[in-house]
Amino acid sequence: MSRESSMNYAKHQIDTQLNEFLEKFNITSKKLSKGQRRIRKVRYFYQLNDLVKYNGKVYSVRGTQNGGKYIALNGIKKVPRVELLIPYKFSKGFIYS
Repeated sequence: MSRESSMNYAKHQIDTQLNEFLEKFNITSKKLSKGQRRIRKVRYFYQLNDLVKYNGKVYSVRGTQNGGKYIALNGIKKVPRVELLIPYKFSKGFIYS
């Protein structure tokens, strides 16, 4: 077996293992709805629906911006920096309806 063919075989093995891994976690399957998929790389300190105090009022977290440096809050348009927020209650991203 030549060196080039053995390298191609090794690359094929790695690709096969990667595809099996992705299929296992349902990443490469058919889309169920429109839109892009996102795999969260980092878990930020504030999660969706956590309660925080900002300017003396309690707001719920809507999301993060700029790599977790800013937090979007429900009820106000301004997006404050994380340093200005005080944790009030953590809901761990769960949504109860």
